[in-house]
Amino acid sequence: ALDEAKRELATIVAHELRTPLVSISMVTEMLSTEMTRMEEDQVKEMLDIMQDGSKRLTRLTEQIVMYVQLESGAMTDSARLNVRPTLIRDLVIGAVKSARESQTRGGDIEICFEESDPDAQIGGDSHSLKQALTEVVLNAISFSDSGETVRIVQYVDEYDVVWLDIIDQGIGIPVEEQEAIFEAYHQVNRRKREQQGIGLGLTLARGIVGLHGGQ
Repeated sequence: ALDEAKRELATIVAHELRTPLVSISMVTEMLSTEMTRMEEDQVKEMLDIMQDGSKRLTRLTEQIVMYVQLESGAMTDSARLNVRPTLIRDLVIGAVKSARESQTRGGDIEICFEESDPDAQIGGDSHSLKQALTEVVLNAISFSDSGETVRIVQYVDEYDVVWLDIIDQGIGIPVEEQEAIFEAYHQVNRRKREQQGIGLGLTLARGIVGLHGGQ
């Protein structure tokens, strides 16, 4: 089982690196030889393909770097040194913007932010907290169908704990896999439903939130 998991991981990582690199390389070669004969809309289409590939590689690199920091303990030091009060709404707005910039599909997915307490704050490293939220928001976008809405609901309970619910209308997760989704490199039913990424998003989200004493 371990050998099979290693083979599958190697296949996923190779695919996630090669796919955007091939598209960028192909477009670069085509533009260098054919651009003078191409219409403006054709050039734009080629550049869009290149941009999508660049986004995909950038996101993968950022995830791997942050995962290494999390596993090595470097992020623990950063979170301890950079503790400062941050408005929840600023984290959410920043995470939504970051998710929108990273997404390569789901452009017509609406994101609705409902906040009960606009002044709610949390102490911590705003950069890593925003990254944790970005991962969950991007996950919600990726598993939403065209025209659906992702809701982000913020409220503070009677114990002064801030809650954020990120709700999509996706296919759902089988009960038996709901704990496994937080394991590094795990993806639900990847063979039947094509997914981008290598399965680090929710691992990072849980690890970062845990560093800040959250759940």
